[in-house]
Formats: sequence, structure tokens, C-alpha cells
Amino acid sequence: MGTVYRDQSQEEKIEALLRERGDWVSAVELSAIALQYCRAIAALRRSGLSVENKVEQHGKTRHGFYRIARPVEQVPLIPEMTVQRWADPEERL
Repeated sequence: MGTVYRDQSQEEKIEALLRERGDWVSAVELSAIALQYCRAIAALRRSGLSVENKVEQHGKTRHGFYRIARPVEQVPLIPEMTVQRWADPEERL
């Protein structure tokens, strides 16, 4: 048999667009790929991709945008604490 080629799924197309853009992509652009783009975004999130969204309001109209979440620098909640250790318990006095 010959090689079987498969078209990209809607999720794969949306993921490729989000990765290529690297910044906010409007819901209107996503709807050109899949009218149920929210379902595709939910499937991407279930697969482990961190997708964030925002809504901007212009007058009475709301516009939705999505992007792959950028990594956040991890800051420890408790600063490093130094512990003093003594060889002999009498040294503490």
C-alpha cells in the first residue's frame, strides 16, 4: 500500500497558529479554522497545552483573544533560610 497522508485536525491547525503567532490571536481568526474553536481550545488544554484567553471590550462589543501561556518565573514563597548548626550543643549557650 502507499503512504497514507492525513490532514491536520482543527486542534492541530489552531495549535500551529498559536505557536506561529506567539502572541494574541483573535477569536475571529480561530473561527475561520473551526466554528467551534472553544471546543478545540478545550481539547488542547486537556492535552496539557496551557492556553490563556482575554476579552477586550470596545463600546458594546466584546472581542476574545487566545495565546499559548508564557512561562512564569518561579519565585519561592519562602526566602532561603540559613540554618546554623553546632557541633557541640554547649556552643549555643
